[in-house]
Amino acid sequence: MSRAALARHPGAGLRVVYIMGASRCGSTALSSLLGAQQAGICAGELNQLPRSGWLQDDYCSCGRRCTQCPFWNAVRDEWHLLCPDADVHDYVRLQSKFERLRSWPRLRLAAMWKSTAFRAYLRLTGGLLGAISSVSGRSIIVDSSKGAVRPWALACLPGVDVRVIHLVRDVRATAWSQAKSYERDPRNGVPTEKPSRAVWKSSLEWVLANMLAEQCTPSGRRLLIRYEDLVRQPEQALNGLQAGLELDLQAVISAVDSGEAVPVGHQIAGNRLRMQGSVRLRADRDWITAMPIRDRETCWRMAGWLARRYGYSRNRLELDNDDDGSAGIRSRQRGWPNANQFELVSSEQGVPCSNG
Repeated sequence: MSRAALARHPGAGLRVVYIMGASRCGSTALSSLLGAQQAGICAGELNQLPRSGWLQDDYCSCGRRCTQCPFWNAVRDEWHLLCPDADVHDYVRLQSKFERLRSWPRLRLAAMWKSTAFRAYLRLTGGLLGAISSVSGRSIIVDSSKGAVRPWALACLPGVDVRVIHLVRDVRATAWSQAKSYERDPRNGVPTEKPSRAVWKSSLEWVLANMLAEQCTPSGRRLLIRYEDLVRQPEQALNGLQAGLELDLQAVISAVDSGEAVPVGHQIAGNRLRMQGSVRLRADRDWITAMPIRDRETCWRMAGWLARRYGYSRNRLELDNDDDGSAGIRSRQRGWPNANQFELVSSEQGVPCSNG
């Protein structure tokens, strides 16, 4: 698409693969794999680019500060060409208005009435997606922002095909990961000090994040995948995503099957492991051997009722098999902006969960 056409319809013709879920769910690994396809690019937690990247000048996964990264500098220049009035500070304010959880009621109304502020948000967001596509030469953008409200906002963009992945990881694994503390180390992907988080708090946040993922996105618009399935049977999991999302992941599947590392490219924000330059899938069983039983029990008391729905077991520390092998989850949420832009993905096309 020409630059003039992009300026008239920013973002049109692009596909966004959006990963949502709880913190430490494994989105960095999955997004890196999906972004390694020939037509795709992984942008990391794209919602953080304006604030963390351009305003706070955090590190890109290429090892440079964002303002020194040739790729993100070119994206910003292209964004200003497509949207001459684009201002990073103003755009951050618009993001806060339409992408945060408390914005959900306002967003639903804005999607119907298209307020002036919401039209500006859509135009600038579409322009940013178009700039990333133009600079990278890729038509599929993988966004691992994880928040449950943002994909609804993205789905309001005319001509943009949004596909959503709901990534789930065992609540005990995510809680154990967040129980570790890290000192501030910007160059290695820790922009601020990360204190240890109580397991009860992590468990509650896990429940909230996954419930929101179910409620904010209709079941026919998302695919569910468990992180444990991805690392144990990556070929089967990626084949399921390939079919459900209509992606060409054969080269990625071959690379993972041969044990090759997948480059992370230019990712903003996300797990500190992105700073290693490449990722390899591996099963993280540290929580099974090191997490105190008391903490495991706390996690299960807080979140076990929901974890069972995803096939996790209290006592077996292994995944239970689903009866039908389907990862689809029905949601009571009805409706979706620009519904005619999407092809429904049936639960039979979901990622199999029976290999846990």
